[in-house]
Amino acid sequence: GLECPLLEVEIESDVLEIIPEEKRNMLLKVLEQDPRPGYHTDSNRKYGFEFGKWEVKFEVHNQVLRVLEISEILKRKSE
Repeated sequence: GLECPLLEVEIESDVLEIIPEEKRNMLLKVLEQDPRPGYHTDSNRKYGFEFGKWEVKFEVHNQVLRVLEISEILKRKSE
C-alpha cells in the first residue's frame, strides 16, 4: 500500500523524560506517522493526543513534528 511519508520528530530530552524509557520508541513511532486527524492542515494549530496515561501536545510544520509538552493524565476516566 501507499506509505505516508514519515514526519521528522523533534522532542526535547527533558520533555521525553516523563515517558518511561521502554515506551519512548513506541511514542516516537506513533508521532512520526502523524497522529493528527486527517482533515487538519492548519500549521498554526496545536494538537494533543493521549498516549497511555499521558497527553502529548505537539505542532507540525513542513513535515517536522515538534512535541511541545507531555503531561500525565491524572483524572481517571469513568469506565
